[in-house]
Amino acid sequence: MTLTQVAVWTKRVIFISIFLIIVSLSTIIGLDFYRAYQISRIPPPVEKAEMKFGKLPDLSFPEASASSSNFSYSIDTTTGTLPSVPKFVKVFFIPQAGISLLSSQKAQDIAQSLGFNNGPTILSTTQQKFTDNNNDSFIINLATGNFGYQSSPATTSAQLGSLDLSNQTQIIQNFKNFLSNKNLLPPDLSSGRGNLVYNLDSNQATSSAEVSIWPNDINSLPVITSSDLIGPINAQFDLITSDPNTNPYFSMNYTYWPVDLTTSSTYPAKTADQGLKDLKDGNGFVIEVPSNPQVSITNLYLAYYEGNSYSSYLQPVLVFEGPGFKAIVPAVVNPP
Repeated sequence: MTLTQVAVWTKRVIFISIFLIIVSLSTIIGLDFYRAYQISRIPPPVEKAEMKFGKLPDLSFPEASASSSNFSYSIDTTTGTLPSVPKFVKVFFIPQAGISLLSSQKAQDIAQSLGFNNGPTILSTTQQKFTDNNNDSFIINLATGNFGYQSSPATTSAQLGSLDLSNQTQIIQNFKNFLSNKNLLPPDLSSGRGNLVYNLDSNQATSSAEVSIWPNDINSLPVITSSDLIGPINAQFDLITSDPNTNPYFSMNYTYWPVDLTTSSTYPAKTADQGLKDLKDGNGFVIEVPSNPQVSITNLYLAYYEGNSYSSYLQPVLVFEGPGFKAIVPAVVNPP
């Protein structure tokens, strides 16, 4: 083969190689575009609620002083519309405590730590009563550990001494410290919000007050009850003392439901408009009753509702607020 023939064949091989490379690259690029096109045509997966707990029980609201259907509503938010609500909400499991061999001893320990040393008297399979030296009663549920008592209050406001009743933060913290000394302050209560209500409008004139605490926020949502003023754990007092061996609270109601934050499930949520319709139809609970039948709604948000009685699940509610008004409706769309 001559040098001329070698040069010709070399050119042909180079040309064919370049051609094949171009065809291969074009094929690869074309396939990539085709795959991208096909993927773009695939509809996104439909997000579904888990609903692992099945149909949830209805929320148990106390008897209301006014139906939510008694009022007419206007939307007066900054945008003129109700805020949007997430498509799904999370529901948490609340385990039901049982009675064990140690329940009676635990109940007696709590009663004695609060000054009720006499008893117990068996009221039922789940309830026991203890009394103090004035025959005032302390009643505790053996299964839940929830309790309440009412004893004789102090008689004069002078016994308030140097306590600054305007210092709500300190009074709430004193109450938490008292509960902590009695081993009655789980971590979510320790970090929860509190409130103080005077028996008279002015703290200077009051002779007693009522202090309350709520559990801390759950899943970044506040925990609310049927009252904005009185929490699930509350006590009345005439005198606050730093002495952990003295009980300054002449009455107390202790209702605590330990939520299992590791066991939850998502459920579809009502839209803001669906919640407003429930409110108008009387399916809501009015926490703060307005003085005017014309209600201005200026805010809407999600919260978790805790009732006075046990429920297996901690469920969210839609909270409607306005001047002198607050009401809630269940936020979950229950499966059929």
